[in-house]
Amino acid sequence: MNEAILELRQIRENNLRESARVVELWISYIEPKLHRLGQEKWTLLEQVLIAALDVGNLDIAQVCLGHLRRRFPDSSRVNRLYGMCLETTHRFDEARALYSQVLEKDTTNSVARKRLIAIHKAQGRINEAIEELNKYLKIFMSDSEAWGELGEMYLAQGDYKHAAFCVEELILANPHNHLLHQRLGEIKYSEGGQENLEIARAYFAHACRLNPKSVRALYGLLLVATNLSGKLSEKALTALADESNGQQRDQQYTLMADGSGGKGKAPFDSKRENQRLIGWATRQLAAIYLVGRLNYPRDLNSDCLDSDRLLGHGLLSRNMPNASPSLSYLAIIVFVWIVILSASIHQIDEGHVGVYYRGGALLKQTSTPGFHLMIPFITSYRAVQTTLQTDEVKNVPCGTSGGVVIYFDRIEVVNLLSAASTYDIVKNYSADYDKTLIYNKVHHELNQFCSIHTLQEVYIDLFDQIDENLKKALQEDINIMAPGLFIQAVRVTKPKIPENIRRNYESMEAEKTKLLIAEQRQRVVEKEAETERRRAVIEAEKAAEVAAIEWRMRLAAKENEQAMAAIEDSIQQARTRADADAEFYRASRQAEADALRLTPKYLELERYKAMANNAKVYFASLSGQNPFFPQSAASSARGSDSPSGDLLGTVLETVGSLGGSAGGALQGMASEMLAGMLNSALSEEAGPKINTSEVDVADEEP
Repeated sequence: MNEAILELRQIRENNLRESARVVELWISYIEPKLHRLGQEKWTLLEQVLIAALDVGNLDIAQVCLGHLRRRFPDSSRVNRLYGMCLETTHRFDEARALYSQVLEKDTTNSVARKRLIAIHKAQGRINEAIEELNKYLKIFMSDSEAWGELGEMYLAQGDYKHAAFCVEELILANPHNHLLHQRLGEIKYSEGGQENLEIARAYFAHACRLNPKSVRALYGLLLVATNLSGKLSEKALTALADESNGQQRDQQYTLMADGSGGKGKAPFDSKRENQRLIGWATRQLAAIYLVGRLNYPRDLNSDCLDSDRLLGHGLLSRNMPNASPSLSYLAIIVFVWIVILSASIHQIDEGHVGVYYRGGALLKQTSTPGFHLMIPFITSYRAVQTTLQTDEVKNVPCGTSGGVVIYFDRIEVVNLLSAASTYDIVKNYSADYDKTLIYNKVHHELNQFCSIHTLQEVYIDLFDQIDENLKKALQEDINIMAPGLFIQAVRVTKPKIPENIRRNYESMEAEKTKLLIAEQRQRVVEKEAETERRRAVIEAEKAAEVAAIEWRMRLAAKENEQAMAAIEDSIQQARTRADADAEFYRASRQAEADALRLTPKYLELERYKAMANNAKVYFASLSGQNPFFPQSAASSARGSDSPSGDLLGTVLETVGSLGGSAGGALQGMASEMLAGMLNSALSEEAGPKINTSEVDVADEEP
């Protein structure tokens, strides 16, 4: 077990990728005795988990992950390992969400950012991967591998400018690496343009200075110089070779601008210098490939430094000491080599795939964009475009169901060929596959469409559907005949129709235009009437709302008045009730007082007072005779049986005499006396009731 732990430690410290061996040691030695490990247990579990994911053993990975998650449930490092497990099972969305949570807690977690970039690349989301990688490099600017990866992504997108920037960052970190200078030269060469080609020449030249044996740098320098100088004739090549071999001193190449030579020196001739570069690079390649028995050129830096040039190596004919003394043979060899090299080297542009023919037979070999070699004069190549391209089919005749022949001036078919399907499609339909699959099919499908529709439908009614129908028909046939070719869009121009029919359509359109104008005017009038109606409705609604508001205001006022009247009534009622209660209380108290005050004596007194206050007093005899008759008559009528009659007569006579002689005061006293006497007489007699019906009331005053 100790040996297994030591071996795992060495693999981990030396950063070796021996995943199968790590898993084997885990199964054989570590897993049975996992509980006996110390603090190194967690490091070993992480190492085994990553190795298990690398070999695709998910069971072991889940076991290790379970141990780590139980021990460190909230660890971002364990969450990152869990995200790697999710990536292995193609659960990219969950893994991306998990890495995002880790980065929210710690934005400097470099491994989580790298895994997030890897997920975007695995899903083919290059733009998102570039964006995340830029965020990563803003934090970790010294990561050379990240700059290299970003440059490759930009190259895959065809963004040479940003790719060159990434390689420049790498050159700043590793200025003596000839591969980086060579790579930047290739990018600038692919970008194209006079300025970029001159920059590419500078970087290829510097790569040759750093490593004179770099074949790729020599090829790049040769191609750049060839493009800058133009195509050379055989006579020019022969003269250049003779001139280069006949010179007694080293000629040197430079990348300085025209007219930048030192004082007393000849001005810089860019074309001539490029021609010298072609000769020098050609001889270097010949020395490497064809004259292998000769010594390699000695240190170029020691022979090529000249104060008049910035960068340079001469056309070093003397660096080949074992060459034949005959210059003519050397010139022939150089010429033949240049011809063979120019015929063997070819370039595949970005967005194309190279296919090769040998003796008329298509080879299975295909090539990606860049520089490639082939056997000259025997093998030929064709560059097949794999980016969006537009095929134009012109002047397509079409016969309608009514027998009218019309012509479509131009039909554009935008299509895209998959790079993986290039070989099969070229094998079945040649490199000019679009003639068979697109041009001819467009004629056929368009005629099929026109044959079942009238001129009116093709020219006007269904014209907007022609492109979609044509695209659908082409794609259905291509899916069967040539999988890997996709129709992105179809654009159809307006067809040409016979002149007389066109004039009829124009007159029809004019009439339709007039009709539309009349309809528009009618709509304007209707709209104006509708506007007036709506205005009247709005005003009526406004008046109704105002009246309703006023009615509600009056109603509210009446309700307020009613409420106030009710309040006043309640107040009046309360006041009346209070007055009645007070009157009742006063009457009650008065009755109580009267009950105490109205004694029989008091009542008798009051009766006498009332009788005394009378202006007229009427007397009646208790015996039934008129008291005012003469006494003799009365006596004779009644006799002398009743003493009260005599008494009453006496009293009356006395009162009458007093009233006549003494006035009111005596009369009042007489009245009181009379009342007392009457009372005594009434109380003494117990005789029969007084019969007042027989008493004659005297109308005269006494």
